[in-house]
Amino acid sequence: MNSAENTDSRTVISSVHWTAMVCWIVLNFLIGNKPVHLDEANFLAMTRGDFWAPHLIQINWEGTQQSAFDVLSNPPGMVWLLWPVKDLSVQLMRLWILPWTFAAMWGLLKCIQFFGHDKSKLWLILLSPIFVLSHNSLMPEMPLLACIVLGWQGILRRKRSFVWALILGSAALFRYSGVTMIPLLIAYILLRRPQNWLPLLLGVSLPTVLLCVHDIAAYGKWHFWHMIAFQQEQQSWSALVHKLCAFSSMLVLGCAVIPDFKGSLKRIATLGCGAILLTGVLVKQADLQMNGLSWMSVPVGIFVVGNLFFETVRSRRYWWACWVLGGCIFLLSLRFAATRYWVPFVFPYWFLMGTPKWLKYFTPIIGLVSLHLVWDDAQLARAQYSLAQQVVQICEEEYGETGYFAGHWGWQYVLENEGWTPIENDSNIPNNVCFSSSSASWPQEIDSNCFTDNRMLDGGYQIYGLPIRVHTAEGRANYHSYMISGDPPIKTTAPFGWGYDSWDRVAFRRSCRR
Repeated sequence: MNSAENTDSRTVISSVHWTAMVCWIVLNFLIGNKPVHLDEANFLAMTRGDFWAPHLIQINWEGTQQSAFDVLSNPPGMVWLLWPVKDLSVQLMRLWILPWTFAAMWGLLKCIQFFGHDKSKLWLILLSPIFVLSHNSLMPEMPLLACIVLGWQGILRRKRSFVWALILGSAALFRYSGVTMIPLLIAYILLRRPQNWLPLLLGVSLPTVLLCVHDIAAYGKWHFWHMIAFQQEQQSWSALVHKLCAFSSMLVLGCAVIPDFKGSLKRIATLGCGAILLTGVLVKQADLQMNGLSWMSVPVGIFVVGNLFFETVRSRRYWWACWVLGGCIFLLSLRFAATRYWVPFVFPYWFLMGTPKWLKYFTPIIGLVSLHLVWDDAQLARAQYSLAQQVVQICEEEYGETGYFAGHWGWQYVLENEGWTPIENDSNIPNNVCFSSSSASWPQEIDSNCFTDNRMLDGGYQIYGLPIRVHTAEGRANYHSYMISGDPPIKTTAPFGWGYDSWDRVAFRRSCRR
C-alpha cells in the first residue's frame, strides 16, 4: 500500500470515529431530554432580573429569601448565554447550548493529539459520566470545559497565543473555578518560559479583570471576592474529611480516571496500602456509611492523586504537579462536593495517565454506565415535574387556589411558575391553604402546623436495564452532591449507586386551624 493509500485509510478511520462520536453525543442529547433540573433553575431565575446585574434577584435559598448575590456562587456567564433564549422552550435552550459540546470535543481531540494519545483516550472522556451529564445541561460545565480545553490546546501548540489565552481566561465567566487558570498559566510561564509570554498573561487575565470592573459598577463589590467568604462557611473537620472521600470517589467513578500501575512495584504497593489504610481512618473519622462502590473507588482515587503527584514531581513536571495539588486544595475549600466540580482539574489525570491494555474493556463499560445515568437523571427531573403538576392540579380542582411548597431544584422552578410560594424556615403556613414538599429536594423546616388531607404522591421507579442511579438514598450515592435530603441528611460518597427507591416522593397536605 503506498503512502497516499495509507493517508486515505487513516482519513476513513478518522471519519468513522468522528461520526460515531457525534452519534454518541446526539444519542445522549435525546435520552437526556428533560424538564428544568437541579440548579438549572437558579440560572434561569436570574434571567428574570436585569441583564447587567442578574445577581440582584431575590431567591429562596435553604428556606430563606435572600439576594442571589449572597448565595449563588457563580459568575453571570451562563445567565448571559441563556438570555437570548430565556423565553423559548427548555428543549430549544438545550439545543442552543449544544455547540459548546462539539467545541469541547474538538479541543479535547487537539489536546490528546498534542500529548500523543490515540483516540481511545478521547473515547474514554466522551463516555465518562462527567462529560455526558454535563453536555445536555443548562449549567456552566460544558462552556467551562470548552474554554479550558480550547485555550490550552492553542497555548500548548503556540497558535495565536493571545486569542487562545483569552478563551482560556473566559472560563472564569462561567464558574469561578475558571479563575484558577490564571495562576496555572503563570506557573506555566515561569516553568516553561515561552516566548511572548506577555500576551498570554494579558489574555488569560482580561475576562476576570473586566468581570471585576462589571461587578463593582453593578453591585459595588466584586462577587468573586464576596463568594470566597461564603464558601468558607461551615467548614468543619468532619465535612472536610467527607469531601475528601467524596471527591476521591467522584474522580474515579464520575471522571472515569483509571490508575496507571507503571513504575516501581514497591512504591505502588506502598501507595496502595497507604491509600487503603487512609480510607479506613477517614471513614471512621467522618462516620461514613459507604457502599461497595465507595470502598473500591475512594482508596483508588487517593492512590491515583498521590501516585500522579509523586510522578510529576519525580519527573520534574512541576507545572502538572501545580495543577494536581492546586486542584485538590481548591476542591476541598468548597462548601460541598459534586462531581461536576472536577471539570477544571481532571485534565492531568486524563492526559498524563497511561493507556493500559484493559482500557478497551473499561471504556464500553463506563459508556454503558453513563447511558444509564443520563436516562436516570432525566427520569428524576421528569418525576419532579410530573409530581409538581399533580399537586397543582389537586389544589386547583379541589380547593380552587394555589399553595405553598418546600424544596429546591426543578421542583421549585415548576411550582413558582405556577404561582406557588416557597416557605421560609420555621415559618407558619396560613390556615386553609395547600402545602406540598419534596423528599428528594433539600427541604425547609416549618412550624408544626395542623394539617389535614394528608396524601403521599410517589414518583415511582421503573428499571431500565440496570438500577444504576444518580441519586439514590438506598444506594447511598449522589452525582450532584455529597448529601441526600433526610432527617438527618444522608452522607454519600459515590457519584452513582445501585438502588430501587423512588425518584421522588411528595407530601400533599392541607393546613387547618388549630
